[in-house]
Amino acid sequence: MGYGKAYDGVGLGLAIVKKVLDLNKAVISVESKKNEGTIFSINFGKGGQLHENKSKIVAAASVLAAPEEQRKEVFLLVEGDLMNQITIRRFIEKDYHVITTVSSDEAMEIIKKEKIDMILMDISIKGVMNGLELTKELKASKEFSHIPVIAVTAHVFEEDRQTH
Repeated sequence: MGYGKAYDGVGLGLAIVKKVLDLNKAVISVESKKNEGTIFSINFGKGGQLHENKSKIVAAASVLAAPEEQRKEVFLLVEGDLMNQITIRRFIEKDYHVITTVSSDEAMEIIKKEKIDMILMDISIKGVMNGLELTKELKASKEFSHIPVIAVTAHVFEEDRQTH
């Protein structure tokens, strides 16, 4: 276990929370007193004073915002898990048009019919091919090889990398 604790994590919890809050334009702060404890506060901007740089962030975001008449880029999310689909979609649907599917078969049909700008691909999907096989087929195709594919997967351990 190490470090004298009964249970250890990998140390990513707070970093993940911070990233999720940043994506939602929320602010996390910490107040800690030795031998008394630690308080983490999260401000979503409702009814309280936001972080002093918040107004600069909002101003920068409004300058960079695309006019409504511009076409939103289309992301195809190929994800076998419904909760992951909902979570990922929630983070990106404000800025992108998102099409979702759980299978390689349906993904190919969508890619053939729609102008897809980016694919977010899970490895464990339904259909005749898994996500890795579908990605290899797309990259081998002259018609679709230009579409960027980003792996969205829990297969991140060394054994997974060697297998895939």
